[in-house]
Amino acid sequence: MMKNSSFNQRYHKKATFLPRVSETDPNYKKLKVYMFGNAQFTFLSISKMHKVEQLIMHIVALAEVDPFIGMCFDQGVPDQLRKDSKEPDLYEMRMLADEEDTNAPYIPFYESNSLNRESRIGSLLVNSLAFCRKKEYEETIEYANTSMIYTLISRIRIAEERD
Repeated sequence: MMKNSSFNQRYHKKATFLPRVSETDPNYKKLKVYMFGNAQFTFLSISKMHKVEQLIMHIVALAEVDPFIGMCFDQGVPDQLRKDSKEPDLYEMRMLADEEDTNAPYIPFYESNSLNRESRIGSLLVNSLAFCRKKEYEETIEYANTSMIYTLISRIRIAEERD
């Protein structure tokens, strides 16, 4: 119980919204953010002065209030991991492999490191980015999903043997 309480306190401190930036602001940036290596995306009106870390926290906060973004977060994540799925440290921002690719412009570029969380959005000379789960979190999801499948198969086999 205490652990959940400290997690919730930490989460509420991290998941914060960025202020909407007017198009007339010289630091205005309209950024297209692809979600989890899929064609699903959202547009964000942000400041070039915001850092990648702030952008990640903003997207996590949006997942709580925007059903579309929340659905993207939950897709493929087993129930036992969903309660912690809004932890900003589980995510990263990446450049796109080929933003100009008309067939798959949403593919994250994994050949280099994720974007530095301290980098300012204005230093990135792109109009689109990929919001991704960190590799370790993807592996945890895959393991949990695989474990659930094996458990289900084992239960089916046991039930069949009894009959």
